[in-house]
Amino acid sequence: MRKTICSACVIVFMSLFVLAGCSKTVGSTPKATAAAFARAVAAGDADGAKKASTGGDPAAIDALAAMAHKMKKLHDAIVTKFGEAQVKTIQGSTYNMSEVLDQMDAAQETITGDSATLIFNHAGHPMKLKKVDGNWKVDASEVARPGMVPMFEKMGEAASQTADEISAGKYATPKQAADAFTPRMMGSFLKARKP
Repeated sequence: MRKTICSACVIVFMSLFVLAGCSKTVGSTPKATAAAFARAVAAGDADGAKKASTGGDPAAIDALAAMAHKMKKLHDAIVTKFGEAQVKTIQGSTYNMSEVLDQMDAAQETITGDSATLIFNHAGHPMKLKKVDGNWKVDASEVARPGMVPMFEKMGEAASQTADEISAGKYATPKQAADAFTPRMMGSFLKARKP
């Protein structure tokens, strides 16, 4: 069950965070645009994510960026209390930037006309991009659909609550923190699916 939750998080996050190391101008190449989108989402900058994307629901992009910011808060709380080595135990992924850059270098970029696909070794979900008015944009229609807003909000709440509890010293061990976070994340998915 924990792997299912973590896999869903990885689909959303790693597709984004894998791209964070690129330094070219937004829109100039698919990788540069995807990197700008990833950096914006990771920083909680919904406006920046919207500028680097097309097809996504604006409210869903707002919620995605807010959730990513809260996941970063959780990451930081874990590192402060338990150390970097325990991030994966609790959060399911380390988001280690050197690993991210290695994965970025290994991403396969395929451009066909005004469409591009980035394929990563770590996940089966490619990132799609489109050329709009001569500039590459992340096709956010799969990552930021209107129905995803409640899920993103609940995932962010779960991360923020767990981060606050870790910072307050509620959990003596990483396992205790993971045992609190995992059901909250599962609840985020289940509650978001209810009509």
